[in-house]
Amino acid sequence: MALGRRPYLQKSDCDYKTQFKTPIKIRIVGEDFGKHIGGVIVPLLYEWIPRSEFTFKEGNPKKNQQGIPVFWTFNNGSTIELLSYEQDTDFFEGWDGQIVHFDEPPPRDIYIACKRGLIVKSGICMFSMTPLKEPWIYDQIVLRSETDESVFFIISEIRDNLIHEREWYGKKVPCGALTEESIIRFEADLTDDEKEARIRGRFMHLSGLVYKEFNPQTHRIPWFMPRGEWTWYEAIDPHPRKEKAVTIMAIAEDDTKYIVDEIWSKGLVKDIVQAILQKRKDYGYIPKFTLIDPLAVAPDQISNTTVLNEYINESGNKIYPLVGSKDRNRGIDLLKKELSVKYADKAGIYIMENCRETLYEFGHYIWKDREDIDNVKGKDEPEKTNDHMLENIHRILIAGAKYIPPRDESTKRVIRGIGR
Repeated sequence: MALGRRPYLQKSDCDYKTQFKTPIKIRIVGEDFGKHIGGVIVPLLYEWIPRSEFTFKEGNPKKNQQGIPVFWTFNNGSTIELLSYEQDTDFFEGWDGQIVHFDEPPPRDIYIACKRGLIVKSGICMFSMTPLKEPWIYDQIVLRSETDESVFFIISEIRDNLIHEREWYGKKVPCGALTEESIIRFEADLTDDEKEARIRGRFMHLSGLVYKEFNPQTHRIPWFMPRGEWTWYEAIDPHPRKEKAVTIMAIAEDDTKYIVDEIWSKGLVKDIVQAILQKRKDYGYIPKFTLIDPLAVAPDQISNTTVLNEYINESGNKIYPLVGSKDRNRGIDLLKKELSVKYADKAGIYIMENCRETLYEFGHYIWKDREDIDNVKGKDEPEKTNDHMLENIHRILIAGAKYIPPRDESTKRVIRGIGR
């Protein structure tokens, strides 16, 4: 990139030139100067930099107090600066350039300081890493790739680096650096959680996911307006101190379930009621039933009223919630079955892309560590967090939600006793 072109491509290739004009300012940031920068990155720079593009001499590259080459100036004026996560965040401020490359996960404050330096020249930020730490990267960057075209990521497994040959401009060239035997020996010493990160490239903090069946590429779909004759259901998690969660589900004729919309707000009960009624108007549905957390029937110690009654009264009886189940384990089992591909490569449930909190919870609802579960052998229990929308879905499934064909007008007249 420092050359303003990619010398490993042919000049006729459309990607031969980079989007930046020289001179280009690049930062490469690693974990420490001794082992990582000095032991890994610097040797690679010496190996990869074309001698025709760089004049090695006294003072170039410039060394730090540890004797590590940290500032490289190319013949065209482009520079590569090597920095470490060991340095204070203030050291990263006040710079502007075109490229920042983080090798291994950076602390967020260092990322933000470097990212600010890319604004002036509309620069790019790159990561190459084994995702063992810094879970904020998953939440704030990886998940953003689902809706932000400027964010792109690739999950690579360790076996993608097996020694092999590939076709390159009509020639067979060697690629990769690892053998299957060496990978097997390494894998034998890893825990299951470590294998997720080091072998399969998954984020370490997600290794204990409850819903490993959930795949954004499969279950997250673009929003569309469901058909009015589908069967609709609602569920409310009315937490008093956190955001209140409302899930809206529609079920199609083939019993495929769609999480169509959600409400995630710290508003008062009257605000949530108005939001629910507005959703009903926007989508043109009447729910088959509305469920609510069992805690909603507990009387307030001062007013002696219940949350359930608040929803009934504030809505003028338009919202009349039924008490849902608190059977978490059954809810988890049912939802796992719905996430599985049933037939014709089709899952039982899909989540529309506008349901951001629901999608977030699928990616963050995890099992507790065994050590945190009172040392009871064989007892599995999820963390009591990132579960509000998921508990709503559990309740709807436990209640036996399914598609119910709408009655035609003649049937309605018979039921009302006004015609045959």
